[in-house]
Amino acid sequence: MDLATGRADVLVIAGPPMDYWDVAPMPVIVPEAGGRVTGLGGGSVLTGDMTVPTNNGRLHEAILDLVAGLPRSRDLYALDEGV
Repeated sequence: MDLATGRADVLVIAGPPMDYWDVAPMPVIVPEAGGRVTGLGGGSVLTGDMTVPTNNGRLHEAILDLVAGLPRSRDLYALDEGV
């Protein structure tokens, strides 16, 4: 809702595992508010690894470039150590 109302420009969900029903509404709601949503790799959020950058639409490519190459492990210790 913060994104849709303009209180946030970017939201990234890449923490504890999300499930399909957590991300399924995003491709409908976010574009209706003028934003863009994909997986962190740039593909469909519905078929990816449930990591989600969503933003106001103007920043999407910059966010994908920023997170390119980052580990996408669900092991939080591995993320902390950069594995």
